[in-house]
Amino acid sequence: MLEWRQTEVSCAITSVGDDDLERGVKAKPDQREAQYCGCATGSNNVRSRKFEAQEFEGTPPGVILRSLDFRN
Repeated sequence: MLEWRQTEVSCAITSVGDDDLERGVKAKPDQREAQYCGCATGSNNVRSRKFEAQEFEGTPPGVILRSLDFRN
């Protein structure tokens, strides 16, 4: 969760986004949580950029990290 003016904003990352962040490693469903925790540092920059740009999606609005967010 990110806080913006004392409002919580949900954050999520797609499975493919997680895999791409780890250079294409395809995690099994039971490995996703560990993968997410291991990639958290790498995804923070992208998450912060999308938050600052107010690139929110859904209802309630949140930040969703996708594979294309990690491509150079």
